Amino acid sequence: MNPVYAHLLVNHLPVIGTLFGLLLLGLTLLYRGERGLLRATALVLMVSALGGVAAQVTGEEAEELVEDRPDVPHDVIEAHEDGSKPALVMTLLAAVIGVGLVVWQTRRGSLPAAGLPALALVTLVAFGLMARMGQTGGQIIRPELRAPSAAPVLPAPG
Repeated sequence: MNPVYAHLLVNHLPVIGTLFGLLLLGLTLLYRGERGLLRATALVLMVSALGGVAAQVTGEEAEELVEDRPDVPHDVIEAHEDGSKPALVMTLLAAVIGVGLVVWQTRRGSLPAAGLPALALVTLVAFGLMARMGQTGGQIIRPELRAPSAAPVLPAPG
């Protein structure tokens, strides 16, 4: 398995994971008494963060394989790489807050008032940044995802 393939295998996990984390968090907010939902949210966010770390690690090696290709614009790679660090940091922060809230709730029996709203905000930002990473990552190999002027014009079918 080459590094590009490895990167493609793991890079979807933090994007989809933060989205599922948001959905679970919505249920957690709706059913505040159900402790299992917060635990599930924290678990999904931890897996998302681990996927983000794996994507970061494999991304460095994947870049080495595609950066000299003439059909891959360097500025697209740079935009993807520059955005990956803040996306990873926010996803890691969401996981830490989620786990911290589970520990807090286990030890004290309740949650701090700002706990779930803070987790929701950080997770929403993490998802937005990860979704942007998905977009810029797709543009590296898929020219049709770049600006319309960069996409090849295909003949109409038929």
